[in-house]
Amino acid sequence: MLQRKLFSAVLWLCVLAGPSLAADLALILDTRAQGDRRSAVAFDPGAALEQAGFEVVAPEGEGIAPLRAAALDLEARITAGEVARLVILAAGEMAGDGQDSWLLPEGVGTVSRLRIGAAGLSVNALSAIARAVEGPAVLVLAPEEGEAAGTGLIPGLSGFSEVPGVTYAIGPRKGIAALLGGPLLA
Repeated sequence: MLQRKLFSAVLWLCVLAGPSLAADLALILDTRAQGDRRSAVAFDPGAALEQAGFEVVAPEGEGIAPLRAAALDLEARITAGEVARLVILAAGEMAGDGQDSWLLPEGVGTVSRLRIGAAGLSVNALSAIARAVEGPAVLVLAPEEGEAAGTGLIPGLSGFSEVPGVTYAIGPRKGIAALLGGPLLA
C-alpha cells in the first residue's frame, strides 16, 4: 500500500513537473571550417546564449552531415516536448531559388537546383522546426554569398517562407553580436 502511494505521488510529481523539464535550447549552424569559427570572430554567440540560460548545441565536423544530424535531433527534442524556448542561428554561405534558400557547407562546390537539397539545409525546414516549439522561437540568419549557386540558383538568401510564431532576424554575421547581446534573449 505504501509503495503504491509512493509510486502515485512520484508519478503525479512527474506529470506536474513535465513541462518544466523543457529546456531553452540554441542550435548554432555555422558552416565555416572549425578553425575559422574560432579565429575570425571575437564574439562567441554560444557563450552569449549560454549566459542567457540556453543549452547550446554547436555541431562539430566538416560538411553538411553534422549540421543535418543536429537539426534532426532538435526536431526530435521539440516533438518530445523538451524545448521551451528556441534560438536557431544559421550562418554561412546560402543559395536559393526564390522560394527557399539553403545553408551550404564550406567547400561544397557548385550546386544546381536539383542537387542543393542534398548539399544543404533548407531555411524553410528550419522555420518549420522552429514553428513547432510551443514557446518563443527565433531564427537568426546570417547569409553570405558565395560561388556555390549553380544553374537555377541565386547566391545568398533568396527566398524562404516566414511562418507565424517565429521571430526572424536577418543580417550580416557581425550584427549577431549586437543582436544576441541585446534584449532579444531576455
